[in-house]
Amino acid sequence: MKGIVVSILMTIPILTSAFYTRQSPDRRTYTHESITEVGTLQALSSYIWKNKLKQVGSEISAVEVFYEKDATSKIEMGKSINAIVQAIADTQVEKKDIAYVHCHADQILLAHQHVISCRDKLSQLKNDVVELRKQLGECLYTVQLFYSNTNWVEMYGEVPYEDFGIKGKRLMAVALPEEDTCKDVKNTDLNCGQNIIVKDKLTSGYHHGRGNTKPTRPQGATTGKCSHGGPNDESRKMVAKCGINKETFIERLSPHHYLHRRAYLSAVAATKDFLIMEDTGILSLLGNKTFDEIFHIKTRKDLSLAFVIDYSGSMKEEIAAVKERTIQHVTATIGSDNEPADYVLSLFNDPVTMNEAFVFRDGYEIIKKIDSIKVDGGGDCPEFAADGILKGTIYHTSKEEINVVLDAIIEKTFPVAEVIVDSFEWSLTSDDNTMFVVDSTVTVLKVAVCCPGEDSGVELFYPNGTKETFASRLSRKLVTNRKEVIISLQHPPPGRYNLERSLPYKWSVNITAQSPVKLETEIFEYTESGALPILKGSPIAGKNYTFYVNIYNLGENGTCNDLILTDILGNALFNIPIIQTTTLMAVRCAAIFTTPNQV
Repeated sequence: MKGIVVSILMTIPILTSAFYTRQSPDRRTYTHESITEVGTLQALSSYIWKNKLKQVGSEISAVEVFYEKDATSKIEMGKSINAIVQAIADTQVEKKDIAYVHCHADQILLAHQHVISCRDKLSQLKNDVVELRKQLGECLYTVQLFYSNTNWVEMYGEVPYEDFGIKGKRLMAVALPEEDTCKDVKNTDLNCGQNIIVKDKLTSGYHHGRGNTKPTRPQGATTGKCSHGGPNDESRKMVAKCGINKETFIERLSPHHYLHRRAYLSAVAATKDFLIMEDTGILSLLGNKTFDEIFHIKTRKDLSLAFVIDYSGSMKEEIAAVKERTIQHVTATIGSDNEPADYVLSLFNDPVTMNEAFVFRDGYEIIKKIDSIKVDGGGDCPEFAADGILKGTIYHTSKEEINVVLDAIIEKTFPVAEVIVDSFEWSLTSDDNTMFVVDSTVTVLKVAVCCPGEDSGVELFYPNGTKETFASRLSRKLVTNRKEVIISLQHPPPGRYNLERSLPYKWSVNITAQSPVKLETEIFEYTESGALPILKGSPIAGKNYTFYVNIYNLGENGTCNDLILTDILGNALFNIPIIQTTTLMAVRCAAIFTTPNQV
């Protein structure tokens, strides 16, 4: 018996010492995620327009134009930005007690030197794109916080400080340790707008609990060091009271809340400069090739999908499984965004004179050829395999593992997001008509019925009641040697479809669909700072976690309503209400919940 204990928590932590990483306490507040997305996309648009599109068209729309015909690569670009955002969140948590990382406590020169050092480390990681993104996130964290946590914006508005974090550049004057920087005010959380007294030099607030202690001032003093401010900063109660942070639009969290948008705009500009500024950006440091790898700035070229199959006598026991899996992969690519330019089938045998090679433009033609393969000849001789492979890449595997390796190789080069619409056993006692729904995002619909044969009477009806006759090249019906019927429709209209059988046979039915919609799930740990570091390991019963589902290519009208938590067998345990938000790259469904206890 299972007992489920569930608490749904839809609150956002209000304890932070930086821009919020992803979720913010109100819709007006910008986050590290929005800063990083906007700044990075501005940088990528400029870079792509100049280097990939040769300054043709609009610079603003360069990213959309570049990825227009390759939704998969655009999603990978978005995921690369998300990885940098995650590194920012991890930095906020893992280095919370290092004041200069957050530009706290007048440690701005140390912050400047930290960014220089951080930038230098990037060049040492050129061959490891994963670590590069992590290091880049650490650098950008401090770069962005300079505008939230110092008085730069109070002095210069939304203009980025181009010398900050740049080797060889001398930082402007910073307030001395003994120098008072703010005047005391009556309140600790409100009406603190004009409390900074230093001019023409940088200062930043102290933040107790973040690796620094604010100097005390004698009773009756009217000036002192500035505080960061906000309910998580006890130093705001000391002279000079209140604070100067610009993290949010909410006054009780950010004493200089009225400058939040300016801090955001300057942080966006600084992010763009950090990436592509002439001579000082990481593009100049790392070069175009590495820059392309970091952000997946590439699109698929026209490729051939090649299969090399041993049809010698030793394959007698395995050939049926190889043919079935190969046909599944071909049908999955036909009509999809990742359909190859052509299909190559290379057959090898012993003796070598029995080797054959074929090229097909039509996926259904290679399926017919694969289906007709019959084992022949003697035992295979390994050296003849090279002749069959031609110029392809060689992968070593056993016969027992061939399907696993085949799946991995093809998925890497020709990724296909295939979702199960329905899968069931069509028993003799079931109704001879079954209905399923196809939505507007589906690009390829595949119905596989096993195994009635050619004259089975398997019929498919459209939402308007019309029967599919397979007269168009957008619809095909294939019957394999094992008598499996495969029906494939490209760009099917949305609605309720009907599958009908006219003979009383027991069938296995598998209905799948391909769609440009892609899902990415993430589980984050709860922290007081609201930074949302990614969960390392497994969830612990009774602890709070934030669960994200990022949905790419869902469209303007797409919505998500609930997250369903299941057990390891896929049985639904309960629904979790969600908050739906939108980033520049995806629709996000978020839920904050307590992991259930299982009894």
